[in-house]
Amino acid sequence: LFGSQEIFVRELDDLFQKASAHDFICTHADHTDGYIDYGNQPCTYLAHLFNHAGAPW
Repeated sequence: LFGSQEIFVRELDDLFQKASAHDFICTHADHTDGYIDYGNQPCTYLAHLFNHAGAPW
């Protein structure tokens, strides 16, 4: 899907870095901005993807 495990981990890390500026919570009702939003329960699994990819964060 991403071409390699390294690219996947890099993209996942980028999402978490961007979301950290907003404390991992979307400040508006639109959850489509592409960042991690722990206020939206379907996102709660995303941190576990680092372990699945063999690269704990």
